[in-house]
Amino acid sequence: MPILPETNARKVAICVPSRGLWCPEFGLSLAHLMAYQATNYPEIEIKLIARNSTLLSNNRLSLARAALEANATHVLWLDDDQTFPAHVLQELLAANVDLVGAAYPPRLGTQTLQWTRASDAVGLSGPRNNLAKAKYVGFGVLLMRTDVLRAVLPDCFGIKYVDQLECYMGEDNAFFDCARAHGFSLYVDLMLSSQIGHIGTFVCEHAGTRSTFAGLDGAKR
Repeated sequence: MPILPETNARKVAICVPSRGLWCPEFGLSLAHLMAYQATNYPEIEIKLIARNSTLLSNNRLSLARAALEANATHVLWLDDDQTFPAHVLQELLAANVDLVGAAYPPRLGTQTLQWTRASDAVGLSGPRNNLAKAKYVGFGVLLMRTDVLRAVLPDCFGIKYVDQLECYMGEDNAFFDCARAHGFSLYVDLMLSSQIGHIGTFVCEHAGTRSTFAGLDGAKR
């Protein structure tokens, strides 16, 4: 188990934005997380908050406000298309920074972790030399102190058009730009990132079946 620094009592709001349906694999990961926390760290109060909305920016804003109303000290953001180990919260708490997340591959079948290193990043830090300073990372598995939310709300989850890229920037990147402007730094836990999954979909075709049938005389194609 990770060794946490000595701090005051912690209350963590686990915030899950959704469009209405959770992936089963995500539900199992969340159930294992809740059981792990209750068994090993009962002193850390957990409040699970979920919101359904087709507009992700509004969803995150509603969740952030709910976390503050609950007097949480931290917010653990979990997207409903992620898988993660049961100890994910403890790993992120052990980093003892304002913003720390895990990088994960896109839902395109590639293994490249999606994150952007900060321009002033120098080497690795953290209790196990596992933290890299970052400019951007996805919100799918992310822990933040609620002091960050108090500083940046409400205008922090906007979707902006970037002329240089000729495309829109998501609400997660916009949030990190806002947080950085308020003096907060973001880190990525590279060790934890290797244990995160991104649930996607793909088309099952019959190429293998056709290959099997090819050797059978008289088989119907």
